Amino acid sequence: MSKFVESLLKVIEDTITNNVDTFSEHLASELGVKKKKVDKILKTFQWNCDTHIQKKSEKSQKKTRSMSITQKATNAKANDKYYCVEIGRMVGKNKQMKTKYDFYSDLGIAGIADSNKLKKALKELNAKYEAPDPKKKKVNPKQRVQLRQNEYDNYEDRKTGIVFDRKKKVAIGTQNRDTGEVVPLTKDDIKVCRFHKWKYEEQEQDELNQSVICAHLDDQISLSDSESD
Repeated sequence: MSKFVESLLKVIEDTITNNVDTFSEHLASELGVKKKKVDKILKTFQWNCDTHIQKKSEKSQKKTRSMSITQKATNAKANDKYYCVEIGRMVGKNKQMKTKYDFYSDLGIAGIADSNKLKKALKELNAKYEAPDPKKKKVNPKQRVQLRQNEYDNYEDRKTGIVFDRKKKVAIGTQNRDTGEVVPLTKDDIKVCRFHKWKYEEQEQDELNQSVICAHLDDQISLSDSESD
């Protein structure tokens, strides 16, 4: 939050507080009672309002949780989206999401093949689940990895944006283009790795920074060796 916004919020808060205090004094004078008594009444009123808003919010959240998959899918389709059973919210069918999930256009849901959540959702929607045929020849998902060296000299998969350790041949994180750092894999990133059957390593930020530095040094050494030849 910027300093300007913080200052503005502080001014608004002070203005409201001063106006309430002035109103309290005026009301106490009109009723012929002590200001402390009026303040107590106003605080009770505010507490009741806050409690009512909180209960209303909790009721709304409870109602959303109790909705069936059919209702959630219907709501998603009404918003031109899909209800993702894996993360429990609506998502759009963009390039990134298509990499992570399978979309069922007729049903208005999305999920990961073979996951229990998807099977349960399809069962609730009275839709037939077809398990993958083990006899059917599949293309090795590893062949779909298209690594390129990005502007930060890290090796990144073209489709998913996941960064790999080229030497170990494992996914290690994603590129933060604001800071230039490689950041640890998120839960969604790990789901992508599992979906494509890619090897991955979960590393803390410090360990990840060290891995990136070592990878860059290896590249420099390899480049020097090739130039000397």
